[in-house]
Amino acid sequence: MDERVIKFRVGVMVIATLFIAGILVLLFGNTPSLVRNDYIIYMHFDDAPGVTEGTPIRKSGILIGRVRNVRFADQGGVIVEGEIQHDIKLFHNEVPQVSGSLLGGDVVIQFIRTSAAQPVQSPAPAAEAAIRARGGEETVLTAAQEGGQPGQLPAPDQEIKPGDYIEGTVAPNPFQVLGNMQGDLGEAIKALSNAGTEVSKLAGNVNKVLESNDDQINRIITETETAISAFQTAMNNINDVIGDPKVRENLKQVVDNLPKLFEDSRATVNTMRSTLEGVDRNMRNLEGFTAPLGERGEEIIARIDRTTSSLDELLGIMSDFGRKLNSGQGSFGKFMTDPELYNSLVASAKNVECVTQELKPIISDVRVFTDRIARHPELLGVRGAIQRNPGTKWPAAGSEQSQMR
Repeated sequence: MDERVIKFRVGVMVIATLFIAGILVLLFGNTPSLVRNDYIIYMHFDDAPGVTEGTPIRKSGILIGRVRNVRFADQGGVIVEGEIQHDIKLFHNEVPQVSGSLLGGDVVIQFIRTSAAQPVQSPAPAAEAAIRARGGEETVLTAAQEGGQPGQLPAPDQEIKPGDYIEGTVAPNPFQVLGNMQGDLGEAIKALSNAGTEVSKLAGNVNKVLESNDDQINRIITETETAISAFQTAMNNINDVIGDPKVRENLKQVVDNLPKLFEDSRATVNTMRSTLEGVDRNMRNLEGFTAPLGERGEEIIARIDRTTSSLDELLGIMSDFGRKLNSGQGSFGKFMTDPELYNSLVASAKNVECVTQELKPIISDVRVFTDRIARHPELLGVRGAIQRNPGTKWPAAGSEQSQMR
């Protein structure tokens, strides 16, 4: 093969290798990338154990950038300069947190979502000096400061801009937590030991009770078995009763009639309520009637006493009258006891009856006489003789009264 061709190919290979190496340096090196255009943010931590240049920065477990620089802050703590990929968006409700594995693995800065936004802070003097020392990145800080005033609370969904200064937290170290809890753990172990001792004592006491009352416990167990057997027998009997289709049908009818029974009971209760209300009303009326009696009780009792005395006197008089009547004293007594007086009264009554029979014709004649006088009044005087009358109750046909009719 021609030597010039070989040299040409070697030269092309060297140039390609250098070109690829430059691209890799630009993509993965610590110098600012000219291809991806990543942006810088500043994070302040009170403590940053294990954070060095190149420490990965993650969000939801995905790598989004790396630490570019770590230095002390003038106000205390550590300022971490992080380089974030250009296509990753961070928000103010996401807080950076330094965390490490339990077994002392690599440290990582993890962005964790919170419920509240972090206030916008002005960069620390050390961060400003670092930015000015980098020359061309001073304009980035100026753009960040124009986005918000120090202490201003942004919206949770507001995006973190390049050059913003963010407060971060440090996840507690499990070994440090255990160390802080050493005293509490000692007390807890001591309390557990005391509890174990008490449980052991309780078990011993229970064992003693069981040994001393073995016969009683056996008797209780036997009675319990007997009670369980009786209960099982009762349940079998209940099952036999409930299992009968007729009984189930009757129970179903009873359950169906319960609403009607409740309605009837409600109606009965309402009737009883009405009756009791009427009785109450009558009692109130009776109270209104007896109240005046109670107020005038003494006067009424006095009147009853006087009436009783008068009735007693009247009964005495009637008793005396009856005694005299029975003994034949007085006119009425003689009338009741003397037969001659009775016979005389009977004879007088008969005479009155005879006189009455004899007076009947006379009364008939008097009636005829008065009728005749009424018909012929001329028989009694001169006027009757002058003015003739036909003897009827109506005037004559040629009289003045007839003419007037």
